[in-house]
Order: sequence, then C-alpha cells, then structure tokens
Amino acid sequence: MGERPRWARGVEGDRGMKKRVASLLICALVVALTAPAAAGMWYDAAVTAVTGQGLMTGTGAGFDPEGAVTRATVFQTLYNLEGRPSVEDSAAWPDAAGKWYEPAACWAKSAGLTQGTGAGFEGDRAVTRAELVVALSRYAQSKGTDLTQWKDVELLRTYMDAELLARWDVDAFRWAVGTKVIGGQSASDGLYLAPGQGATRAELAQILVRLTALYPASTPADQGADTRPAEGAATQPSSAPADQEPDGAAPAGIPS
Repeated sequence: MGERPRWARGVEGDRGMKKRVASLLICALVVALTAPAAAGMWYDAAVTAVTGQGLMTGTGAGFDPEGAVTRATVFQTLYNLEGRPSVEDSAAWPDAAGKWYEPAACWAKSAGLTQGTGAGFEGDRAVTRAELVVALSRYAQSKGTDLTQWKDVELLRTYMDAELLARWDVDAFRWAVGTKVIGGQSASDGLYLAPGQGATRAELAQILVRLTALYPASTPADQGADTRPAEGAATQPSSAPADQEPDGAAPAGIPS
C-alpha cells in the first residue's frame, strides 16, 4: 500500500489529540467529584473522620466543605450517629415523603429534635448556626444530658455577639460552649458565636467530631450494604421557623 495522503494523516492526528484531551477532561472530572476536600485545609481531619464513620457522605460536588448545611443534613447526620434505628411513624412529614432523608426526618420528630418550620419539615432549607446548636442540644437531651448543668453566665461573656442570642437559645449555646462542641469564630477583635450566620459543611464536620467524643456513634441497625444517599443542596432559610431559632447577624471568620 502507498503512503497515506498528508491530509489523511492530519485528520487522524486531530482525532488522536481530541481523544487524549477528552480522556484528560474525564479524569479531571472524576477526581473533582471523588475528592473529599482540598488537601491541607483546617477541616481535613474532621472530614476524614465523619466520612469514615458514615456520619456524612457528600453532594454532587464531592464533600463540598463550603456548602450550606441543610435541615436534612443536620438530622440525617444525627440519625446516622444514633445508628439509623427503624422508624415507626413513616408519615410524620408529608413534604419529606419519598425523599432521601425521610427516615431521618421522621426519626427526628419522634425523638423530639424538631417540630418543623411551620411549612413542614423543609429538608432543603439552609440552617443557621443557632438552629444547628439547638438541634445538637436537643440530641444531647435525648441522650439524658441536663442542659442546666451549664448555667455559668461567664461561659458566653467572652463572645462579642452573645447579646444576639435569643433567650430560648442561651441554654443550648452554654451547653455547646461548655462542652467545647463549638468554639466560635475568630476575628481580629475577638470571638463570635455568629448565631444568625449559615453553617458550612466543614463546620458541621468539625462539630460532629467533638459531639462524637461525648456521644459515640451507635452501630447502624441496617449494618451491611451502605445505602446512604448523597446529601442534597440547600435553599435559603424561610422566616420565623417553628423551632424558634433567631435570624441575627454576625461576621464571618475561621472556626476555632
């Protein structure tokens, strides 16, 4: 056979280049979706711990450390921590029916961790740090913890924004600070509780590590095949939730 025409060799070269570029793009996409978080970040150890224990999974964007924490994620992680027990009242939340977090939502109601928002469970709604702390404190109470043990008024005085706390949140924050479940957010002028600020998934991972030191994870009732779904994306908080956490304002910072 004779030598291929120059134009044919050029077409084949272009096709080979396109295949190599496509392969590289696919590899980059796989790495982006499977990487838990950027290496060398303050939350690395926490993310490794909570994913290893099965308390958190990820979203369609990997672990998504800067993503907003939703109501569904909060109660799903606590449900995982409790060992994913069987749920009797499977019709507790009509708006959660058929959703990946339905068992966790129903369990959270039966355990007294949430009364909903007034519009249902609203699993995709983003939570504030105050809402998160209150949910965690209710979990602690469900484990027999008496929040009145942390009545020392000095516990919160080191925080620049303690006056922003609603009166119904004070006991929850005293417990969280007293047990070091939260440490606050640091800024140039001091520490902040940031009750009205949204919580990130990285912050939740760090908090869960501290929480499990107090309440070790239970063995899942469905131990075997792991069917935990990826966690969904957040929507913006609605106003005046029935769980009565405030909508204060606080500066951003690095969690301590």
